[in-house]
Amino acid sequence: MASGRKLIINWLIKSKAIKDDERELYEYALYSIVLLLSPAFISIAIGCIMGIPINGVLMVIPFLFLRKFSGGFHAKHACTCFVGSSILVTVFLWISTKINSGLLLYMVTAISVVGLCIFSPIQSDNRIIEENEKHTYRKIVMRQLAIYVVVAIIADIVGKEIVTICMFLGIIITAVMQVPCVIYQARI
Repeated sequence: MASGRKLIINWLIKSKAIKDDERELYEYALYSIVLLLSPAFISIAIGCIMGIPINGVLMVIPFLFLRKFSGGFHAKHACTCFVGSSILVTVFLWISTKINSGLLLYMVTAISVVGLCIFSPIQSDNRIIEENEKHTYRKIVMRQLAIYVVVAIIADIVGKEIVTICMFLGIIITAVMQVPCVIYQARI
């Protein structure tokens, strides 16, 4: 990943699109974009491989935006993150093909929503969150959850069960990513 980033930055410098003294800034920006979008690429790619690309898109939307403000477990190495994320996404996409939008899904989603409201945001070693930011992030998470839950319930009412299932699974997977951190913090 680092070598690809350097290759792109070197090409931009050679093309005179950026200056050499801006290298570090652009490398960081490119790294941030890749980290932000990699869950979407993974989810959509695995969805395509499984023949359910729409499920991948619908599931990753709440996950991407909630995860940015809720925090959760972060692997120490990019390779571990990629493999772990791929396995988790594959499991949840498989689940999306095996369940319906019944009472159990609603209950697990409700538990996940409560957990996300209580524990968000979770700090990572990479990003220290100021006290005033914590309050803002929690409010953003709660607003997003309200939107996703309302959209999912309306989708269920109008017969678009797959939208409900995948959006709820996107919420659940975000909550699942917080569990290791919550357990770790409780042990300290």
